[in-house]
Amino acid sequence: MQPAYFEIGKILSPRGLAGELRVYPLTDEPSRFGLLDEVFLEFPPDSRAAAHKTPRAGRGAAAQPPDRGAAAQPPDRGVVVQPHVREASAQPPDRGASVQPPSRAYHVESARVRSGLVFLKLAGVDDVAAAEKLRGALVKIPPEKALPLEEGEYYIRDLIGLEVATAGGEALGVLTDVLRTGANDVYVVGGKLMIPAVRECVLNVDTEKRTMTVALTEGLREL
Repeated sequence: MQPAYFEIGKILSPRGLAGELRVYPLTDEPSRFGLLDEVFLEFPPDSRAAAHKTPRAGRGAAAQPPDRGAAAQPPDRGVVVQPHVREASAQPPDRGASVQPPSRAYHVESARVRSGLVFLKLAGVDDVAAAEKLRGALVKIPPEKALPLEEGEYYIRDLIGLEVATAGGEALGVLTDVLRTGANDVYVVGGKLMIPAVRECVLNVDTEKRTMTVALTEGLREL
């Protein structure tokens, strides 16, 4: 099976009259759009409904934690203070990621970041009508274009499905989702247990053995 394509953004709406697009970044470094010559667009099955749930500019919709910690959080190349995730939404096949190239490739004419959003101009999208047709589409890139991992960073797709246990050996369940809170990511385990993605709680991540070791601080079981 081919590796899943990475989702690095979601098109929110047109901007202006020349076909520029407002894009909500799903990467820890929104500026990475400017390094791309080509992107792929794909509409998820529920794109129309999902578009209404996407944060809007001016209402706290910073591209965060995006990139999750990019996942899209602001670039952090210093000491990683929490388990850090790059290319926020490259999900495994059972989470909706494409394993085949999305149907349409677009040449990137320009990309700029402002107020937590990416303003993207694609070749052939030259007016409001053309841009409007792309509302809700996911912006994807092939695996070889993904940002390289640094120490303490993980792709979200590699975290989903990890078996989570305490240092004492108590099995807590499978990591099923990663939530963006702005301050730090939160790992959803067993469908209900919420574990902050901070060093005090996440002791070890082994993506090869598919395990995560955590420490449950006071009150976590009640969250």
